[in-house]
Amino acid sequence: MSGEKQSQSVIFTDTSIEIGRTIHREEIQISIHKRLSDFSKVITGMAVRNEYKRRLLKQAKYLLSQFERRGSYDKVRRHVQDTLRDFGGQRQICLQTLTTIDEHDDDTDRTERARLYLRDLLRLGLEVFDSRHNELVRGSGCAMAAQPIKERVPYLVYDFGPDKCVKFKQTCTINSFLTKHRETLEKIANYLATLPSGKEKGEKSEELQAIEGFIRTFLEDPTKITSENPCSKVGDLLIALESAGTDNFYTMNCRESQYLCHVLGQRMIYRPPNSDNPEQDCAASADWPPF
Repeated sequence: MSGEKQSQSVIFTDTSIEIGRTIHREEIQISIHKRLSDFSKVITGMAVRNEYKRRLLKQAKYLLSQFERRGSYDKVRRHVQDTLRDFGGQRQICLQTLTTIDEHDDDTDRTERARLYLRDLLRLGLEVFDSRHNELVRGSGCAMAAQPIKERVPYLVYDFGPDKCVKFKQTCTINSFLTKHRETLEKIANYLATLPSGKEKGEKSEELQAIEGFIRTFLEDPTKITSENPCSKVGDLLIALESAGTDNFYTMNCRESQYLCHVLGQRMIYRPPNSDNPEQDCAASADWPPF
């Protein structure tokens, strides 16, 4: 990408980028901001908004509850380090969030600043998320993403709304969204079927296997989909479909995106989590090495 913005240049940010620009180290945030400034339009989708809410903001809620229980920044950080498993990235996200808070003052100051930061993240996080983008693609119609976070009791009680697709059977439009992209889904499933399953580079991850199985289920019987809670189980697929038609896809999670971007004919821009490493710009027309 040249230094000058192109009038029609559009980039789609996924959940990993949105979390990265919120709680990763300063070097990563600067790198992401610099990349996005090259584009005239930054967009994302409701599926990303849902994951941002579920993965980051719910961890903010958890951390805030720990501050109320333990009353100390140092004790909360030690609790996270010693007891949380990194299931779904929970431990990593919690530690990154805590590290975002300045650690130069004493424990009392850090504790109060952390509580204020986490409360602001819960109260204003979705509003800030929306303001970062020129457009929010609403194709998936994710009803969970549209639910506001309500502060019932400051610092103590926060209502995220229902967190299961089955709770929105009357308003969920995921079936019509997937039906609209049926041809693309067939292409994705057929492409994934050519990949070997495993954990090595160039192999089909468990997430991609779940996506392939989900697509097969949908193609056979679309009525089963809502009960599958797709927004939670195959978020990468929904994000990919909402990004369809966008030339540039920006991610810190290339393991799944590299294959989905291939099928969609997108240029994938990969921001490694190690700030010492440069971004990798993978042109849509080229063959990419496995990540």
